[in-house]
Amino acid sequence: MKLFRIVLTFCLSIFATTLQASLINAIDADGTLVSNVFSSSFSNLVETTDSSTAYQTGGFSGSYLRTDASGTSSMTFVFQNLAAHSSINLGFIIARIGSVDPSRDDDVFSVTVDGVEVISGGLGFGNANGFSEPLVHDYKEYGVTANSSIVTATQSAYVSSTWGTHIYDFNDLDVFSGISHTSDTLTVTISASTNQGYSNEAYGFDNVSIGINYVSAPAGLLVALVPMLILCLRRGK
Repeated sequence: MKLFRIVLTFCLSIFATTLQASLINAIDADGTLVSNVFSSSFSNLVETTDSSTAYQTGGFSGSYLRTDASGTSSMTFVFQNLAAHSSINLGFIIARIGSVDPSRDDDVFSVTVDGVEVISGGLGFGNANGFSEPLVHDYKEYGVTANSSIVTATQSAYVSSTWGTHIYDFNDLDVFSGISHTSDTLTVTISASTNQGYSNEAYGFDNVSIGINYVSAPAGLLVALVPMLILCLRRGK
């Protein structure tokens, strides 16, 4: 199985200057990068390769994760022993693939931080093959209904097919910027549910970013970043 690439962005605030280190990490589906610093787990997700221009225009790197069988799929990222920080930033690219039916079949997604739901909702196909589903269904931020145009405004590409594929760049969602967080542990979970498998419908994910806004530059983290960077460079060859 090929490796899924995730972008991790660490924002280190040093006095009035922000030092930003962007790492492109290739990790196994259930691998651990650095003990006690970052771990990840994936459930009911498989890697798919699509290097079409439309996907690349939408921000996909060619290889991405998608839901596979019916039911709930998820990815979880865990940080431990974090230095003092004030907030985090999140972002990722999400695709609605095939006949996803959020209003009819409750095909939905959600993002939680330490168990608290930040966003939730569903992405539909619009009008196709005599059926209709809203492009965005029941979108909520922290459990409160929000304007669906917030999501549709992030659409980065559309792939034409029988049911079509909408791609959204959730790095542009304001709700993901400056999420209050001070604990020395952090757990981020992205999940999606469909009532049919990939042959009919799926959600796809790529370029997940997790930014930690530190109060000051933590020396321990800088040391920890070195083996992570080495790992990225080796696996990126």
